[in-house]
Amino acid sequence: MEAVLRLTSYLAGQAQDLQRIPLDLSDLAPFQHRVAQVLRSTRPGQTITYGEVALLAGRPGAARAVGQAVKANPVLILVPCHRVVAADGPGGWSAFGSPEVKARLLALEAPRGR
Repeated sequence: MEAVLRLTSYLAGQAQDLQRIPLDLSDLAPFQHRVAQVLRSTRPGQTITYGEVALLAGRPGAARAVGQAVKANPVLILVPCHRVVAADGPGGWSAFGSPEVKARLLALEAPRGR
């Protein structure tokens, strides 16, 4: 129930620490799991490139593999794939579907300043 309240508050624009919501990611492949851990460690409003995620997940140069892991993200928002951007700017699709949705989620997080 706490997870639902935190998520609802987050979507209403209230700062929430979603990292405190426990997740069982044991069904993910090892690389997908590492990508999820990297993404969960990002701060609200922070962006990170596919290449940076690959590096932090232990596979430098595997930006495309990060893209596939993000595409298969089973827990949207709690594993914040919307924070992953292209090296040349904010573009890039997310599991949410469009760059516009990604931009809206990032805008929702912007005032938090954490």
